[in-house]
Amino acid sequence: RLLVVRFEEHTRHEYQPQYYEQPQPQPPVMTMPPAIASSWLSPPSESHATADYSGGYLSPGKRASVWKVSSKERIRTLRLSHSCPSKGPQAGRLAQFYNQYTLQQQLAAGAYGVTYTANEISSGRVVVVKRPNDVKDVSDFEQLRGKSSPYVVRTFDIFSDGFETYVVMEYCAGGNLFNVVWDLFDKEGHVSVGWCSGVFKQVLQGLYYLHLQFDQSHNDLKPENILLECKPQGNWDVPRVMIGDFGCAAHSGDPGAQVGDPRYRAPETFNMPCFTPASDAWSCGVTLFEMLTGILPFLYHRNIAGWASFQAFQGGALVKQLFAEHSRMVSGEILEADCSTIGDPDARELTRMLLQVEPTKRISVGAALYHPWFQASDKPDKRTSLNVNVCRAHVTHAMGLKLREVVLMLVASKLQGAHLTTYQQIWAQWDANNDGVLDKAEFAALWGSLSAPFRPTMSAGEVFDAIDVDANGTLDFDEFVAFMFDPMHLNPAVTAMYFRSAFSSLCGPGGAVSRRDFETLFSVTARPVVAMLFDEMDTDQSGFIDFEEFSQYVMRLCEP
Repeated sequence: RLLVVRFEEHTRHEYQPQYYEQPQPQPPVMTMPPAIASSWLSPPSESHATADYSGGYLSPGKRASVWKVSSKERIRTLRLSHSCPSKGPQAGRLAQFYNQYTLQQQLAAGAYGVTYTANEISSGRVVVVKRPNDVKDVSDFEQLRGKSSPYVVRTFDIFSDGFETYVVMEYCAGGNLFNVVWDLFDKEGHVSVGWCSGVFKQVLQGLYYLHLQFDQSHNDLKPENILLECKPQGNWDVPRVMIGDFGCAAHSGDPGAQVGDPRYRAPETFNMPCFTPASDAWSCGVTLFEMLTGILPFLYHRNIAGWASFQAFQGGALVKQLFAEHSRMVSGEILEADCSTIGDPDARELTRMLLQVEPTKRISVGAALYHPWFQASDKPDKRTSLNVNVCRAHVTHAMGLKLREVVLMLVASKLQGAHLTTYQQIWAQWDANNDGVLDKAEFAALWGSLSAPFRPTMSAGEVFDAIDVDANGTLDFDEFVAFMFDPMHLNPAVTAMYFRSAFSSLCGPGGAVSRRDFETLFSVTARPVVAMLFDEMDTDQSGFIDFEEFSQYVMRLCEP
């Protein structure tokens, strides 16, 4: 049985709401063509049922026999780090921010900075902007650079001039885990074990991606840092789950790593603050225990929101008990948590395995992903299967140059919220080992699932090579989304919003993309092919690519 007193206290004791815990802002102020502005009246829906995205996915994986992109980091640098330098009266990184975004509602303010919603001027897209009080305090956001996973919050851009810093991030409309649990409980009167397992599995997938692909531990996993892309409509509806706040993340074993919330820290990190994937597994156990019972393990007491409030509660009695329990763990007096208050036997067993005091006896995040408890969220009616639209879409995978895949990838990288949900569900089905990437064997399984009439004559290996933009032998989530992307299944206004966002990353101050602007995206050795691609897009041969030409070109790439 879920105890809800924890969630009541979470909102009552000197609580400063975070940006992801707020309702959707008012409709953005539009500075876009009237035809688009008239149809785009609100930010992405919080509900799957009303989302503009209806489940489309596809499009051409582009075969490149004549050229390989030298490094996908050029794409990431472009979309995350900078736009083309401003040459107008407003110059500098901060001027670029004000030229691209309009700050809207202030969501939160605290010791570390201020958080706002904002609108991207070129597209009307709603984003979150953080302004740290310490202008050099961007380590949290730098940690997110280069991480491409459906289970990690996206950082779109960082602007700083040495005096002020703005960080542009994905807007997580659902809120943090506790807010969503409370909302679901208030709506339905209960929170099902199946829903909890569906959410928690995604948390483990995000951590496993971090551990396996980057050899990093998060070091501050807790319910407040687990975000959902929308509020669920009911216990049957499990939204996309993301991990945020990477300010304490560090390479495994780094003795200089910043420490996270003591309530969720593993006991072995108190005497020697050296964090590992095993310490993240402990944090998962504390979070899961609290999620299922409403109280903290070992203390068996409701939590208090905010570390300062927790310390002050009952004259410091609770924090003294916390450290006393840690001392008992270190001395060997306590070996594991008492999980008898958890009703579901599978959930109880997984929580017990995560909360083993001895790190070597603690179940790893990767192994936990295969625990029987997660079968509760894998019933046949919950699985996502490829349908005929996907099969039909794959007929065109063999066309074009890998260069064109890069253009699609630039657009796909702008997607957020509910518009990524279907991709995430299909991704989860085919990432068999949960390592955060698709290897050739996993892609071959996906390709082989298509019936013969829907497959072109190309082999799975040839298609894989075509869409592996950085040629590293695996597909990350951005490459996968670019491969599956189909703008025809988006509301036209939403499609225009994402196209404008991608276009604004390329264009200069004149509102158009020059040949020079375009060439900076690619390596010098690829210039002849880049020139050919530019000429394909510049249909009026003006020497510049405007938004209309860019949009039409991307739509042509996605035609079946």
